[in-house]
Amino acid sequence: MKVLTLLSSLAPIAITIMLVIFAELSRRLGAVVKTAPLYRWFYVAAVLTFCSSVVRLLSIEFSQEDFEYSNGQEIAAYAYTFPLMMGLLLALWVAWRYWGWLIYAGEGDSPA
Repeated sequence: MKVLTLLSSLAPIAITIMLVIFAELSRRLGAVVKTAPLYRWFYVAAVLTFCSSVVRLLSIEFSQEDFEYSNGQEIAAYAYTFPLMMGLLLALWVAWRYWGWLIYAGEGDSPA
């Protein structure tokens, strides 16, 4: 089961790498379009998702029941899920602010 725990920490690490790539792409787009530096929030989101993978790696010795919400000891589940959820919500908001214009680009309109 320790192998599955190690594998389950790979998803937040992959999301972290993806958010860093989005931050760099957004930084370059913001420099061209001269928008506010909201891309920095991608780095905050990346740190939050990385923290959730660190919590998962530190909890290798925990049983699977410690990550379930039914047994009353939900601190491990919250410590893993909450930073991951907040990081993804933050990244979604920043991505919408930076890249939302792509949805309207075909219609000739801009979201501003």
